Amino acid sequence: MQAFLIISSDKKASEDYAIEIVKHEQVEKLDITIIENEKTIGIGQVRNLQQSLFLKPLKGKVKATILKNAENLTVEAQNALLKVLEEPPPNTLIILTISNQDLLLPTILSRCKIIKLNKKTPELLQKEITQYLNLLKSLLLAEAGERLKLAQDYGQSKEETLVFLEKVIRALRNKIINEANEGLISKHPYILASFQSAYKTISTTNINPRFCLENLFLTL
Repeated sequence: MQAFLIISSDKKASEDYAIEIVKHEQVEKLDITIIENEKTIGIGQVRNLQQSLFLKPLKGKVKATILKNAENLTVEAQNALLKVLEEPPPNTLIILTISNQDLLLPTILSRCKIIKLNKKTPELLQKEITQYLNLLKSLLLAEAGERLKLAQDYGQSKEETLVFLEKVIRALRNKIINEANEGLISKHPYILASFQSAYKTISTTNINPRFCLENLFLTL
């Protein structure tokens, strides 16, 4: 099995590229499955995908699944998908399309061949990484009142909240990857998943960003 992750802010460009991969691998149309959901892709859909992946191709020698908008995968669905990527069925292509790779678990990224179609997102400076990790450390040690105050500070607008969450997510991912490279077992994947879930909720719904941050901070 081959797994690809296509990253682009242009959804049509990533979908077109996915089709090109399928054509290159000579996958018949009857053997292509497309999963698309503009809101949430849950664990039920991934389990159905698991079952279908182990079926033989209907017409050709290879079958393919294109999973659009992978940023809409819930954390539970990502963990279920990871099992497929770790124990792949033969003669199968899995292609994910996404606008921002930071919304996927690092373990998913490590199992995919990553193709970036848009300009590379600037890396956080080490100073910024330290700043946001220290902020997170303070948050975890804070009392409820302090956590609500931080939610108020960073939840004033949807745009500002998404920028804040994205930077925390990227700083956390950097720390998790560094710990893995050092052979350490990180304690942060759960926290990362919580921030990713909040980012997804705010970016795809009309929820009040301050309310979402309050819920996030109080449950960490």
